[in-house]
Amino acid sequence: LGYGMGAAKFQATCEQFGGTVDEELAQTVVTTYREKFWHVKALWTGIHTAAVAAVTEGAATFQRIRWFTEDRFLYAALPSGRRLAYPDPELQLVKTPWGSTRSQLTYNGVLPLAHQWGRQRTYGGMLVENVVQAIARDIMAEAMVQCEESGRYEIVLSVHDEIVAEGDPARTSVEEFESLVTQVPSWAAGCPITAEAWSGFRYRK
Repeated sequence: LGYGMGAAKFQATCEQFGGTVDEELAQTVVTTYREKFWHVKALWTGIHTAAVAAVTEGAATFQRIRWFTEDRFLYAALPSGRRLAYPDPELQLVKTPWGSTRSQLTYNGVLPLAHQWGRQRTYGGMLVENVVQAIARDIMAEAMVQCEESGRYEIVLSVHDEIVAEGDPARTSVEEFESLVTQVPSWAAGCPITAEAWSGFRYRK
């Protein structure tokens, strides 16, 4: 429903899941979402603006994410110090679904449908998704290190946002495990982190 998903795209998405929504309702849903969650829309816009400014001016920062260009890449420096990289960034004029023309940020990458190297378009909502998932990964990686360093939990598997560890039942507990994985890294100060853990002799979903 965000930056880049207008009424037409919302309709198409509903159809993919077997639903039917007319154009008027689709527009109402999109407008209502953007008005109610205006701060989310502002985040999409701010990240997009910073990324574009980095391409045109060299560097820009928004919400602790520093965007800058170096050699052939557009980089997003995350709070952890890790960087996301977008090869060969360019601004290109593209036609929108509603018939107008606008400048859009593009870069080289693997096309999702063709699975071949080519020019990809991106926008604020997608850039925010990239950044959020990357930060979540960094937080989870720190949690895995905390578990290993405790000496009581051996990481054996990770599944999306799950950490699976083995340990001696006499020396471990669900409560301690939750405490370890929710320790906030110094670079993520202020970030609310919660977890729900369980214990058993076999892994389950």
